[in-house]
Amino acid sequence: WRNAKLAEMRKKGGRNQIELDREAMRRRMEDLVNDPHAEEIVVRENYGRDGAAEIGAIARGLRLHFRQYGKGTNTALVASKVPLPDYRADLDGRRRAEHEVDMSAETMAIVARALRDSPSVEDLSANLGSLTHASQSKRQRGDRETRSRVEASRLLRRDAAADAAARTAELERRASPHVAARRAQRARLPAFERRDELLAAVDATNVLVVSGETGCGKTTQLPQFVLERALAAGDASVT
Repeated sequence: WRNAKLAEMRKKGGRNQIELDREAMRRRMEDLVNDPHAEEIVVRENYGRDGAAEIGAIARGLRLHFRQYGKGTNTALVASKVPLPDYRADLDGRRRAEHEVDMSAETMAIVARALRDSPSVEDLSANLGSLTHASQSKRQRGDRETRSRVEASRLLRRDAAADAAARTAELERRASPHVAARRAQRARLPAFERRDELLAAVDATNVLVVSGETGCGKTTQLPQFVLERALAAGDASVT
C-alpha cells in the first residue's frame, strides 16, 4: 500500500524520495556547529520518514535542536543552535502572503460602537484632573494634609524602587544565554517585523484588532512588546 501511495504522489508532482548520505549530512551538521555566524540549516529534500528520523538523531547527537515542519511535499527539517518554535510561518508552504478579514455587518457594527463609546485620552485626562482636584480640596486641614503628603512621598519612593528593581531584573534576564536564544527565536516571528507598527497602533487607538496566522506572534508578542517598552521607559506599573 505504501509503495502504491508513493507512486501516486509522484504522479501528482510530489517530491521523489532520495537516499540519505549519512556522512555528508553529518559533515553538514558539523559545519553548522563550527560556524559562529550560522544559526540553522533547513533540509527540504525528501529522505522519507526513516531518513528524517536519522537526520534528527545526527542533529541531537551534536547537541543541536531539531524539528520537522509541514507534511508531505511541504515537509522541512530544521537543525538549529537555538530552541525551535512549534510553528514557523516561513516554512509553511500553505501560508498565503496576505490575508483578508471578513466581518459580518453585525460584527462591524459592534466594533464601530466600541470605538465610538470608548473615552478619548482627553476625556480620561479631564476626569483624572477633576478627581485629583476634589481629593486635594478635602485635604486642606492641618495634620490630614501633612499625612497625605507623607503617604504620597512614601508611595513615590516605593514606585521608584519598584521601577529600578524591575529594570535591573529585566537587564539580568536579557543577559542570560537562554533569553538570548529566545530573543533570536522571537525575531523570526512575523509579528516581530511589525513591532513598531503595532506599538504605534496601540498608542493611537482605544480598540485594536490584530489578525494573523496561528503562531505568528499576535497573542504572545504584542503584550511582550508593550511590557518591554514600558520597562525600558522605567514604568514598572504595567506589571
